[in-house]
Amino acid sequence: LDEIVINRIAAGEVVQRPSAALKEMLENSLDAGATSISVIAKGGGMNLMQITDNGHGISKDDLEIACARFTTSKLSTYEDLQTISTFGFRGEALASITHVAHVTILTKTKGSPCAYKAKYCDGKLIPLKPDDKAEPKPAAGMIGTTITVEDLFYNMPTRRQAFKNANEEYQRILEVITKYSIHFGDKKVGFTCKKYGQNVPDLHTPVNATSSAIDCIKIAYGGAIARELIPFSFSTYDINAEYNAKKPNKLLVTVQGKVTNANYSNKRSVFILFINNRLVESASIKRTIESVYNEVLPKHCYPFIYLSIHMPPQHIDVNVHPTKKEVHFLFEDELLGRIHSELSATLAAANESRSFHVQTTLTSHHTPLALPQDTRKDTALICDEDNKDLNNEEDDLQQMDESGRLTSDSRQDSGFISKSHTDSTTRHSITKANMSNDMKTIGSKRASSVSSGFG
Repeated sequence: LDEIVINRIAAGEVVQRPSAALKEMLENSLDAGATSISVIAKGGGMNLMQITDNGHGISKDDLEIACARFTTSKLSTYEDLQTISTFGFRGEALASITHVAHVTILTKTKGSPCAYKAKYCDGKLIPLKPDDKAEPKPAAGMIGTTITVEDLFYNMPTRRQAFKNANEEYQRILEVITKYSIHFGDKKVGFTCKKYGQNVPDLHTPVNATSSAIDCIKIAYGGAIARELIPFSFSTYDINAEYNAKKPNKLLVTVQGKVTNANYSNKRSVFILFINNRLVESASIKRTIESVYNEVLPKHCYPFIYLSIHMPPQHIDVNVHPTKKEVHFLFEDELLGRIHSELSATLAAANESRSFHVQTTLTSHHTPLALPQDTRKDTALICDEDNKDLNNEEDDLQQMDESGRLTSDSRQDSGFISKSHTDSTTRHSITKANMSNDMKTIGSKRASSVSSGFG
């Protein structure tokens, strides 16, 4: 096959959707030592996707081959892959993106007098303008790198048509950035993500001395989750200790993270897993954790899980998936068993008390109406005790009248009033009139008796 055909086929496997391209560029920024990363997307990342960082930048001499396939500064021999600690190692990410999109890089290093701008297509440097030379041009810019990706999958119409929902693709981009912001919150790396032309970002995690993973979780997912989080950690070795390659016969792992207690549950599962600072997926670890929560949560309810696992690089194989979203590691069964037992113990210690939300059926509540003034004229001389008895009777009467009136009016407005309802309303009205007359008679008699007594 022609080289361009080979590269485009490979690019379609590496860059599966806009969020996959963003993940590759995001990891390049982190490898460059960036502490502030900003992302702008337009059309779900299909029309425009721009990522800006304050890392150490790319030198002018390296710009010519920056997007060439299998070009990387992360390793030089195959043995280096056994101890790799960076995200990238193949030199395929930028090259793959240039085969399916138009890419422009603006970068400046610390010792450079100015920034340089370069444009790429099919892995090669091309002129910025039709009549210019294919070389980097001086430009204004800050220390760091800005990569702009435009017209993603412009030469793959079937792939482009498959992504019809731009908002869904943007949500995937936002989800990737959110996960990295949580993991690198303790490492003082700030992230910002917004749509093109939007003033307020959808995600912004500040960079300060007190920022933490919980603060980022609160920003991204809300305070309800943050209040129910409990720490989860265990370790079988010192992560800073020197690895002994001659004795790789036991599980060496350090697990840290935040998990929700039994008071929190959601209809949607949130599972964030980093292994050696790499965002990955692991169906076996997810199933193990869900099996623990199945014992404490209602059916079809799920927890929030964030785990960061560290193990010696010699125990993990990162080169098993084109997008590096899966890894293989040694002593998997031992790790799963340890996670199950430790998580069960953590939840048991934190769930001595449980909170439940219940819903009760409320009875009808009616506000009593004020009595007309003329019903009280004949009772001016009645003692306080008699007044209380009479007022209680009046309140009961008014509540009855109010209940009947509201029932009649509300049903009449809806067109559902029936003869029985009308009879009921009439009966309430007659009862009210009779009781009012009785009250007046009683009041007159009591007033007469009081006058006779004084006479």
